[in-house]
Amino acid sequence: MIPGTLYGLIRYRSRDSPEREFVVLPDGEVWDWRRCLAEGAAAANALRARGVRRGDRVAIFLPNGPDWLRAWWGCVLMDAVMASLNPSLRGRLLDDLCHRVAPAAIVASGEFAERVGAGHRRRVVDPADFAGAPREIEPLDDPPNPW
Repeated sequence: MIPGTLYGLIRYRSRDSPEREFVVLPDGEVWDWRRCLAEGAAAANALRARGVRRGDRVAIFLPNGPDWLRAWWGCVLMDAVMASLNPSLRGRLLDDLCHRVAPAAIVASGEFAERVGAGHRRRVVDPADFAGAPREIEPLDDPPNPW
């Protein structure tokens, strides 16, 4: 039986069918379920190293792509709350949204990190930091439930 949460699905599929294709990126690169878990684990570990804890909000301010997926899966695997910010936002609209969301971290790089207001810059985590983080993560003692 497949669990009813993305957390459960990633955990289940990475054990049940680790080599099964899960994501095909625009450049043709294919990630299987095992890679999904490893990429998410690296992101979760990098976010934890920056002080993000279970239940914290994490804003993702990136365009669609591999880094966005890594950040999302990292949030899922540590049971953080993901808030995806529209990558078109700038100036006061972006600053106001960051203030309202009050994230423990903002995953952003390049021009997106530069657009984050000075009051929120200390929370920026560059997805390049995911590359050096451990690619294993222990399951949560109390995994999230679909209700």
